[in-house]
Amino acid sequence: MNVQESKGNGLKGQELEGSELKGQELKKQYQGFAKYLLILCGLCLVVIGMIGVIVPGLPTTIFLILAAGCFAKSSTCLHSWLLSHKWFGPFIHNWNETRSIPKKAKAMALLMMICACIYSSIMIDTLWLKLTIFAVMLAPAIFVYRLPITKEATDSKFEEKPLKSN
Repeated sequence: MNVQESKGNGLKGQELEGSELKGQELKKQYQGFAKYLLILCGLCLVVIGMIGVIVPGLPTTIFLILAAGCFAKSSTCLHSWLLSHKWFGPFIHNWNETRSIPKKAKAMALLMMICACIYSSIMIDTLWLKLTIFAVMLAPAIFVYRLPITKEATDSKFEEKPLKSN
């Protein structure tokens, strides 16, 4: 695979104005076939993440984090778009900065995994298939359970400041 060392935001001396990527370094960006394969994978992951917003039991955040990783290595433009997206950007920023997820997202992910396991065990008759589904769901459930919960941050712009008394 061809790898191009890039500086700044990955655009050979150009800057993305107003982008969150200013000042961040993307150490490697792939070229050629690998670049387009990563872009295709990233786009597929974004689509699956968007479907996950609607379909219960299908997680959104993990697919968007994976898509951001694909775009970081292949397309500065798509990476910037995903980070600045109104709905998806905050999840990715939060993950990049704190490696934690919101309490509601963690609870919902675990609840959906449990519901999927229960539903599968009711609908499937074969014991080995039930055990396989349980085993496949166990690793992601443990991973999500062990993730730290995002601490609520208050924005200093919106905090009420006491009035000065003379």
